[in-house]
Amino acid sequence: PMFQLFERSETLPRAYFISHARAVADGAAALAALGEEHFDPRREVLLEVAAEAVSNASGDAVGFAPATIEDYEAERVDVRVDAPTTGYLVLTDFHYPGWIATLDGHDVPILRANHLFRAVQVSAGTHRVEFRYQPVSFRAGFALTATTALVIALIAGWWRLHPISGGSAPREYHEARIR
Repeated sequence: PMFQLFERSETLPRAYFISHARAVADGAAALAALGEEHFDPRREVLLEVAAEAVSNASGDAVGFAPATIEDYEAERVDVRVDAPTTGYLVLTDFHYPGWIATLDGHDVPILRANHLFRAVQVSAGTHRVEFRYQPVSFRAGFALTATTALVIALIAGWWRLHPISGGSAPREYHEARIR
């Protein structure tokens, strides 16, 4: 045969809920934990946070369920998650500065999950999580542009109310002002 087709049935969904998390100190610790023989991404998510920041569901049962991506655009991802317990919505898109998240319309922090991805803590129930790309550089550029436009408008308005007199204006202008 010229071609062979392989299918990996154990791949993770693009977005999923998981009830159990483990705190790791940094990226190096996350990479080490990902390489552990017993690590199973369907049983736990690795979060680069302080240990006291991790909130796991009570009991031994580990909850794992796919989440539904309602809308996916380059700078916005809208996800619906049905969480049976407290846990985390994991979106397997790169964790990158400039992304912000809201949970049911309220700002929430984005956590670095499994070294590369994004996660948001959720409580039990059905929730809407929206990820939006709004880098600081965009907001700073917008503020600078708006300030510059305002200054130019103020200067133009001032010049219009206070024309410059003297030798720079054409003679007809001065003659018209005298009459």
